[in-house]
Amino acid sequence: MKIKHKLLLSFISITLLIILVEYVASISIRKVLYKNIANSSVALAAGALDSIDRSIYGKIEAFDRFAHSSELHKILTESNLELEQIENPQAYITKQDSLWTLPQVQPMTPFIQDILTNNLSQTLRDEQDFYNNKYKYKMIGEIFITNKYGTNVAMTEKTTDYYQADEQWWQLAKDKDLYVGDVGYDESSQVYSMTICIKINDSKDNFIGVLKVGLNITDVLSAIDEIVSRGETDFKLLSRDNTVIYSNDEYKFGEAFPSALLEFLNNSHERGYSDNNYFIGIDDPNEKRRELFVYAGSKGYRDYKGLGWHLVIEQDETIFAPVIKLRNNVLKLSFIVATLAILIGSFISRSISDSLVKLKNTAIQIGKGNFDIPVEVTSHDEVGSLAIVLRKMVHDLKKTTTSVTQLNKEIDHRKNAEQNLLYNIKTQKIFNRLLSLSLDDLQLNEILDMSLTTILDIPWLYTEKKGCIFTVDEHEKFLVMQVSHGLGDSQKELCRKVPFGKCICGIAAAEARIQFVAQIDHQHHIRPKNMTPHGHYAVPLISTDKILGVLTLYLKDGATKNIEREQFLQSIASILAGIITRKNFEKNIANVNNNLEKTVEKLTSANRELADFAHITAHDLKAPLRAVGSLAGIIVSQYRDKLDDKGRELLETLLGRTKRINNQISGILRYSEIGKIQYSRKLTNFNIAVAEVIKSLDIPANINITVENKLPTAVFERTYVTQIFNYLLDNAIKYMDKPHGRIRINCVEKEDCWKFSVSDNGPGIDQKYHDTIFQIFQTLSRKDEHETNGIGLSMVKKIVETCGGRTWLTSQVGLGTTFFFTLPKQSADVNKEQFENHSAI
Repeated sequence: MKIKHKLLLSFISITLLIILVEYVASISIRKVLYKNIANSSVALAAGALDSIDRSIYGKIEAFDRFAHSSELHKILTESNLELEQIENPQAYITKQDSLWTLPQVQPMTPFIQDILTNNLSQTLRDEQDFYNNKYKYKMIGEIFITNKYGTNVAMTEKTTDYYQADEQWWQLAKDKDLYVGDVGYDESSQVYSMTICIKINDSKDNFIGVLKVGLNITDVLSAIDEIVSRGETDFKLLSRDNTVIYSNDEYKFGEAFPSALLEFLNNSHERGYSDNNYFIGIDDPNEKRRELFVYAGSKGYRDYKGLGWHLVIEQDETIFAPVIKLRNNVLKLSFIVATLAILIGSFISRSISDSLVKLKNTAIQIGKGNFDIPVEVTSHDEVGSLAIVLRKMVHDLKKTTTSVTQLNKEIDHRKNAEQNLLYNIKTQKIFNRLLSLSLDDLQLNEILDMSLTTILDIPWLYTEKKGCIFTVDEHEKFLVMQVSHGLGDSQKELCRKVPFGKCICGIAAAEARIQFVAQIDHQHHIRPKNMTPHGHYAVPLISTDKILGVLTLYLKDGATKNIEREQFLQSIASILAGIITRKNFEKNIANVNNNLEKTVEKLTSANRELADFAHITAHDLKAPLRAVGSLAGIIVSQYRDKLDDKGRELLETLLGRTKRINNQISGILRYSEIGKIQYSRKLTNFNIAVAEVIKSLDIPANINITVENKLPTAVFERTYVTQIFNYLLDNAIKYMDKPHGRIRINCVEKEDCWKFSVSDNGPGIDQKYHDTIFQIFQTLSRKDEHETNGIGLSMVKKIVETCGGRTWLTSQVGLGTTFFFTLPKQSADVNKEQFENHSAI
């Protein structure tokens, strides 16, 4: 008998037995299978709806606690009391509601802005942000609170109406304490949500308002994710009026459940096998395909009675999970039957098994490259023919092929060489990228940020795309985070400044060597909340044995240490250290250049002022000196024996000119001393200093000096204060041309300085003199008309500018002049006694 006949006889026997077992088994367990699947699906649907009800109740409970807070009760009570005190509250509410509903193009009224920005609204927005951030989407669409009149008191965002008492949800919440609306589209928050409305009573159980929350249904529907994961399952979550809330097939949110499908379910229920909450029917009469339909209704949870939702699950019996159980049982029976069949056919196959085993062992050796093994089968059946073919194949292979083992080695060698070459190319590109960044004209932080992005994109580092770069502070005791990627705000704040020796990064800086940890351990001294498991590479940035910073990379939890990877990171660290060194050097050069420029400017200005001073002083002093000489000669030659009236007049003139020269010399000395003498900085009460200056002046009766606001108590040299105000006030008094003169002193506080002004209603100063009026010895009138030396305003300008301020003026001819000057805010260490002595008024 040929092999095919022997095998055919054996397999026919085995197949008949398997078919018989499968037939008997399928009949016996079919009903059990359907019932188990149905009961499991019913329990699944009921559990999903119960989870939804529990989730909704949990949200209700959370916001009910908020609704009973004493702070909220206080705010609502105050709001109700304000409306009660209005003569006609309803008319007021109607007016505000009409303004509230104006088109968005209209500017928002202060009344609306006050509601949107009050503390309670901010608290509601914080509550909304908490849930939205927690669930990573807009879970809370909106929250707002009304008082007992139904008007808005606080909200997360502007609602469509100000008056809510005419809304059904408001009335239902007031009557029933709790109202939960069905799913719908909320136009205010622009999300599909359900409404939770809670009545708010005070401690005496008096109604004071209503809390409304728009809850995004995405979180509520998460309870049916288990059904979605079952694969070939169609389900529809329906509202009380049979509209679709959630479906995984062609139905959309808010779509009415087709009446034809409802009728089909009813008809299938009549034709198929049914039980309490499920039935097995025929979906398509032509295909005779049976399907399982499961119903479950919402029962609510505790005080929450539910919304009448129900869940319909449709499952094709071909994808039922219990089929796996049926298959396993059939396989067990099949194995037993197959064993019996093998025993029956063993005698039949024994005559050919030995030859097949020999051929198999020979084929294995040939597959390993041993082409010298003999083929020993010599039977005259099909196995013998196969042996002859195998001998010829071995003979041909020995001539045309090489050793498989040698060929595989060659392939592996080439692959390794290609991978090493590719790795070297990529490594060089990364180094070139970092080196090119170091040459860019960018700030250090910008270069470090781009460098960190490049490093985190390197695939063979196996990072979590998270990391940061620190630099060392000037005292070399702390690491200061310069750039970071992927870190949370809390982590960045905790790691903003890390001491040497603390945590992985600080240890790397203190020990000046690379640190590796596979997971979070005792060395992680700094641990933000919600820290996810991870590993670390902390690589110190070293230049000429000096720690400049640390590169920190976050690795996947349980990462392994790799010497080649560490050598690569040390190369990158050397480049980053070079970048930091270069940028620090550039910064130092820039500071030196900047200081040099400022020094040159100061020297240039000083030389210019010195030259101007020498020129003007020489010019102005020559005239009075010549006059003194002439008058002295006249007195000697003409009035030697006796002085008459003319002589006395000339003598008085001589004395006046001499006095002027003396005043000018004194002014020159004072001018030259500004900025050279070191005065002590202490708290000075400008009110007291200015009052003393006013008291020392000879003020005519027709002039009134007023200080319009309280002057500051600030750190400043008291002598300078008295000099500035003495010159400005004396100048205003001296040139006053009005019968009723008014001089006003004012001060305004700025962010970094004090801005003072001295205004008068005198003759004013022409615009063309505004630039020259502050020059030394410059006056706008003849010096004989007003006894002056032209030093005062130049002294003011030099004092102010020496102290870091500036001077300017505004004026209108005939109307008056205002002199402005600023004094920078300064700091000084003063004791309590100094403060009291200089701040008392």
